Amino acid sequence: MKNILITGVLGHLGSKFAKLLLDNFPMYNIVGIDNEADSKYIDNKEIFNNYNNFDYIKGDIGNSRLLANILTEKKTALTNLNSEKGIDFIFNFAFNSMVLNKDNLAIAYIKDNFAGALNIAIEAIKHWGKDFSDKRLVYISSMDVYRFTDAENCYTEEDFPNTQSIGGNIKLSVESLLKSLNENFGLPVTIIRIPFLVGQSKGIYPVLPDIFYKLKYENQVRIDLNPETVINIGYIEDMLIAIESTIKDKLPFCVYNAAGHNVSIKKIVDTFCSFVKTNKPEVIYGNEKKLHLCVKGDKIYNSLQWKHYTDFETFMEKVADEI
Repeated sequence: MKNILITGVLGHLGSKFAKLLLDNFPMYNIVGIDNEADSKYIDNKEIFNNYNNFDYIKGDIGNSRLLANILTEKKTALTNLNSEKGIDFIFNFAFNSMVLNKDNLAIAYIKDNFAGALNIAIEAIKHWGKDFSDKRLVYISSMDVYRFTDAENCYTEEDFPNTQSIGGNIKLSVESLLKSLNENFGLPVTIIRIPFLVGQSKGIYPVLPDIFYKLKYENQVRIDLNPETVINIGYIEDMLIAIESTIKDKLPFCVYNAAGHNVSIKKIVDTFCSFVKTNKPEVIYGNEKKLHLCVKGDKIYNSLQWKHYTDFETFMEKVADEI
């Protein structure tokens, strides 16, 4: 019996991960927390209406007292929750990724994303005590910690990340801090970097934000990348299984690249268009420089016995059907 806390549980990834556990692992008790700051995800609460082993809490992960109460809860709506051992696993999905331009940028964005993740780790150290056996904090990072390069070499977990984005820098900073907390206080930490996800929620999340819609509905589409630019993408259901596999991780600290498929932009476009049931648009590629974001996932394959279950063509067809 495991008691699992999922932060950002109403979000795109968090809600689907919680449902994956609830549908396939009825022996788990799930506590979900979300601050409901993103209105488009609030309706996801309805997903959990019929699960007896799910308890939802509206709250912010920056609230230390609330986190302390959750980690040491003595009274709960979960009738099966073993109050003697409290929360076993924390999966931290909470992240506000909506910085699209300088008009949206604010110190609160950086503070909330960074301080929230740090607050969870500190409260876990304080309330899990000195014995961390069967306890673990899983931080959901992303391939944003890497940058596009001219080289065709694949990134591995041993390569030092070098990000270009604000979100990637926040993720990388949290990764570094969690490593320090592991080394100094013994907090068991798993970091799992997910690729650019292609799948449900209007077809794509969170990169290439309008391309598929334009490919389906417009006669001419401009893409500001070279057609031979390689990007690492994965189908969302595969990524959820990869994240779930970290439950069996026994290492005190580990970073996994849950790498998807390294595919050229042209292949993504051509494959998608082959499944779209409309006229194929004219595609104009607006960048002569060929870039690469190639990522390997050898460690997660070997250590956690995870593999992709959805091939590239299959998930592109699913995306075309979803839009």
